[in-house]
Order: sequence, then C-alpha cells, then structure tokens
Amino acid sequence: MHGYIYLKEKKCCEKVTFLQEMNTPHKKTPGLKGIKGSSTIVLDVKTINTSDDLQAYFERVVRDNQKTLDEKSLDLDYPRPEKDMLSGLENKIKIHVEHVKGQMADFPGAQKIVLFVMD
Repeated sequence: MHGYIYLKEKKCCEKVTFLQEMNTPHKKTPGLKGIKGSSTIVLDVKTINTSDDLQAYFERVVRDNQKTLDEKSLDLDYPRPEKDMLSGLENKIKIHVEHVKGQMADFPGAQKIVLFVMD
C-alpha cells in the first residue's frame, strides 16, 4: 500500500495498477505501474527489517542522547559497532537495488522508482 499511495499522492498518477508476476523462472516484475499523462512509472517496494543489533543501536542512541556527560563517560568501554551495522544496512540496500534493476529491465522508457520502507 505504501507504493500505491506514493504513486497516487506524490507522483499524481491517474491510474495505478498492481503488476502480476511473470511465470518464467527467475523473472520477477516490479510491484506497481502508474500512468501520469503519457508517462509510465514502475515502482517496487522493498522493506528492510532492522536486525536485533541495529535495533539495539538505535535504542541506545536515543538513551545516550538523554544522558548527562558523566553518565556517557561510564559507557566508554561499551563496544559500538555502528560502522559494521551501517555497512550491513548499506549492503542490504545495494542488494535490493541490484535485484530491482533486473525486475525493471522490461520497462524501457519508464521512470523507475524503488521505495524503501524501513521497519
């Protein structure tokens, strides 16, 4: 529904349809197609779920921002693998983008959108 609403409200498409999967092996299609005037827009929604480590990191950032400087200094020995977690998130996004490029190859001339939903 995120993609449908995006095409209708943000891209002002007059017509939005859900695309059916192709029945050929290893061939997928994007989820939605929108028509705006003489233009075609294809869109696929990819949901990225946070790992337990990433969720803990985001929760810790909120907690850390609420701490005093003295409280923060007590946490200096706590390992902070932010770089590793953010690198993992970047890799997930890259993998999804490469996958969607293949899905959208059969739509030459269409505007192509990948909508990421972070859960």
